[in-house]
Amino acid sequence: AESVYRERGVELNYELVPELTTETIKPAVMETEHTVVLFYFRWDAASMAFMQSYLEIADMLKDLPDVKLARVDCGEWTDLCTSQNISRFPTIKMFRPGEEPQLYRGMLGTESLHRFIMLSRVPVPLLLSSWEEVQSYLGGELYRRHARYSAVTVLGLFSSSMDQGSAVFRQAAKRLRGQVVTGLVAEELATKWAQNFAVKLPAMLVSRGAGFPVEAFTLQISAEEEMTSKIQRAMLDKFPELTVENLPSYLELGKPLLLLFVQDENGESGEAIQELRGLLGRGLPDSYLLCWIHLSRTPAGRGVLESYLGSVPVLPALVLVELGSGEEVFQFPPGRPLLTESVLQWLVRLKNKEEQPAGVISDGKWGPPVPFYDFLAIMDKEAPGFAAQRSPQSKKDVGEEEEDEEERDQAWDCKSDKPAFENPSPSPAQSGEPPSPQHWEL
Repeated sequence: AESVYRERGVELNYELVPELTTETIKPAVMETEHTVVLFYFRWDAASMAFMQSYLEIADMLKDLPDVKLARVDCGEWTDLCTSQNISRFPTIKMFRPGEEPQLYRGMLGTESLHRFIMLSRVPVPLLLSSWEEVQSYLGGELYRRHARYSAVTVLGLFSSSMDQGSAVFRQAAKRLRGQVVTGLVAEELATKWAQNFAVKLPAMLVSRGAGFPVEAFTLQISAEEEMTSKIQRAMLDKFPELTVENLPSYLELGKPLLLLFVQDENGESGEAIQELRGLLGRGLPDSYLLCWIHLSRTPAGRGVLESYLGSVPVLPALVLVELGSGEEVFQFPPGRPLLTESVLQWLVRLKNKEEQPAGVISDGKWGPPVPFYDFLAIMDKEAPGFAAQRSPQSKKDVGEEEEDEEERDQAWDCKSDKPAFENPSPSPAQSGEPPSPQHWEL
């Protein structure tokens, strides 16, 4: 609401985002390979705040012939929005000819939606048919231009392209379209790659880009939802940089966070990141989620650190926290070097309850980061009485109001020396006389 009010004077240019109606949406979807549609309310603050980002994305993608952005005002086209099961605003769907529309579940921001659209242009799953293609795919060469949008690629290995597991994987890949690039290999080629990674079919390979080893997982035949969940969990990094966007995915794991706060990736902070990465192969219990926050890229992390410890300490700072109201926060001793062995020893002391907490997670509520705007007061100031609040009237109030009106009528009649129900004099039109000059002036 604050964003909309602040920029209320900005005129939005909808030239690149045409409005669709009940009659025009079907032909519009059929003529373009990817049609992104924003369902919104013109008077909804969240809708109009996001509209700025939506128009930015339209400008970024205006030269792509296979992508078109459009909008539907659900205040005008309620039947269309009802048919699309739109229940909250804003809502974004990706339409493709001959397919069911895909609901966008990401964050409402320029970067997130742009990445979703670009990854949605990649066919899913990619069918690979040679050893060289698989090598290029896992190495990030086959779709290098998409590496900036997703460093993770997933490859399904199946004994046949027609078996049940392959069909379930295809459906899961479609559900994750726009989030990750997926590929599929079957029959003899799949058997060779499974042997190469010492796993049995069906299996899944996950590549995180150059410099990282390919991870192999044996798959169990399951339902589409379970397969989707398996792929999503396999995509999660072992030592992730937490951001506002990916935080919910990692919190779903329900693990205590062994969390490193850094201001940059140079000098002492960079060394601390590398030392903690070494914990992954040095016996760090799987019960912990090892992660880090770059405060320059994610400024909200500074407020989180301050809420944990009461102030922002010298960085880098390592804390152990189990999220939940009243849970204790432990900080790695600031005077000690952040070395792999030192951290493991510190965790042992924590397990033996030999360390004192540095803070406690409060149960206070997070207030809005922007000023509160009393829009009714603003409207009343600009147009006095326009936004006046009126409470429902009771029968007693209505009766009293009617009595007051009668008294006013009688008082007026008394002042004019005429009976209350005397008929008024006929108008000039009724009497047949021409109106006086003063009537013409009026």
